[in-house]
Amino acid sequence: MRTEERPRRRGGWGRVRRAQRARARARARRSRDPIAQSFQITDNHPNGVYITSIDVFFQSKDESIPVTLQIRPVETGLPGSTIIPFGEVILDPSEVNISQDASIPTKFTFDSPLYLPGDNNRFAIVLISNSLNYNAWISRICLL
Repeated sequence: MRTEERPRRRGGWGRVRRAQRARARARARRSRDPIAQSFQITDNHPNGVYITSIDVFFQSKDESIPVTLQIRPVETGLPGSTIIPFGEVILDPSEVNISQDASIPTKFTFDSPLYLPGDNNRFAIVLISNSLNYNAWISRICLL
């Protein structure tokens, strides 16, 4: 019986496994694809502000999977990975209001008032869910 030696590919199984892990991470990110809106605490409030709740308007929701709202600092123009302390609220679907014309808000109330420092700091409101069934209303300014 004759055996042939196959040429080895560079990187071998290690490269394949790394690629598989990268694809799995990309799928996980897509399944929790957040929507975010940034805002800035301007010089009008040099000592910062306290926020207690945020209203969000939903067009649709999931029947069983919750939705999460987070407040994060903006880093290099994008929401950072750090969540402001006490800046996360999770609502069950029964607590989420929906409307077909953005007329009924869903209130996300924080456990304690959040202090956001002034001096032109930027923050982001981030909505995340493991469901693709949540749709939030958005507003666009200056579209012609």
